[in-house]
Amino acid sequence: MKHILVVITLCISFSLYSVDKENNWYLDTKELKCKNVSITKQDEKVDISLSGIKKSDINCRNQKVRKLEGVEDISTIACAETEYFYMSSEERCNQLYQFISISAKTWYAMLYSLEKKDSPARCISTADPAVEKIFGPSNYVFKEGCKIATYEPNTGNLIIDCSKVEAFSSMPAFIYADSEALCSSIKKAYDEKYYDKK
Repeated sequence: MKHILVVITLCISFSLYSVDKENNWYLDTKELKCKNVSITKQDEKVDISLSGIKKSDINCRNQKVRKLEGVEDISTIACAETEYFYMSSEERCNQLYQFISISAKTWYAMLYSLEKKDSPARCISTADPAVEKIFGPSNYVFKEGCKIATYEPNTGNLIIDCSKVEAFSSMPAFIYADSEALCSSIKKAYDEKYYDKK
């Protein structure tokens, strides 16, 4: 029995070591800030690695590490009211930060078609679940072939470039605004440039 417990303990340790080795970036969900695990340990003397968190946070000790749904290279562990996220690069960490920040807002999507110049653009709110399911920006942050081209939380602008996805050729960039007024302003500028009223 003691031998079995030792083997289980070693497996868990190796698993945590593997995750710690592969994931040197941590997203602080309270500060919404990306932190390098090694630098934080060296400079602040705080171990925010997965194994360190499991030791310091009693709510984490019996929780399992899992992969973020749909994103295989982000590890997460949920401990009571706090969820911890780990990944291998700062770029991926910033992407996750943007995803969380974007998902917290209701957006207005500007719909348009490069193939139908005789149709004006229009703005729709992603507050409607049916609209959010198709046009919600959080659907495209991690989508292969898409990338955030512009995200300005203070001004309320968001553009996600999906030009590498052939299915989106008529609307290669998803354009969002965090208010109806801003979306209408963007729509007006778009229509003046592209909409053929004839």
